[in-house]
Amino acid sequence: MDLPGVFTFPEAKQWTYAGTALLALGSQAHVNRAIEASSRAIARYESAPQQEQSSGDLLAARLDLANAHLAHGDLDGVQEKLSVVLDAAPDRRTASISSRLRALSTRLAEPAYAGSPIVLSLRENVREACSRPALTNPPELPQ
Repeated sequence: MDLPGVFTFPEAKQWTYAGTALLALGSQAHVNRAIEASSRAIARYESAPQQEQSSGDLLAARLDLANAHLAHGDLDGVQEKLSVVLDAAPDRRTASISSRLRALSTRLAEPAYAGSPIVLSLRENVREACSRPALTNPPELPQ
């Protein structure tokens, strides 16, 4: 019996979704598991043939890792993971990625990070990236 929907997603995409879901649960144990899941997603996509890679899922997994590092208070880790997303070509950023970037920027604006030069730089870089139009629909695949 073939199961529909998310059950037919490639393994890498399943790990991406798992990382996002675990991160949303919020406890430190779930954040640690989210790091593992997102890291697996990235590894699976990066080792897959080019036509099986999803740039949106790769960016989402990296943003999940940035958020996980933020949950651990690791600003250098946030900067490292976020830099890959911010360096991605604008045509790789979907509306979903832009929305996730804005949510991360909101978290970086929390009082706990006030005055941090790294956070100020990250917020400015995110603001600049979000000011560029995001891709609303993936480009059509050649026939």
